[in-house]
Amino acid sequence: MNPNSLINRWLEGMKNLTPAQQLHGKMVGHIGGAIGLVLAMVVLVFQGMWSFSIFLFFMIWLQVFEFIGVRQRWKMMCDMQPVIDAQKENFKKIMDGVK
Repeated sequence: MNPNSLINRWLEGMKNLTPAQQLHGKMVGHIGGAIGLVLAMVVLVFQGMWSFSIFLFFMIWLQVFEFIGVRQRWKMMCDMQPVIDAQKENFKKIMDGVK
């Protein structure tokens, strides 16, 4: 597979993402970021660099609360999806009847 076809496939996939898939990707990113920050903080604590560890602690704090917010939006989106799908079907039936 050449790089151009890979980039084209990636761009096509990005266009077809649903909002729920985007939020799920954000959640995974926040978890990965928080894990990386925790590992970095552990290393810095063992090296005795306490001042930068405090900074990392607050970055972890922000990552966790951002994850919680994105998770709430994702759950709401997943709960609303059946209603949205039903409305799309009703609209399609109405438009087919108009023709």
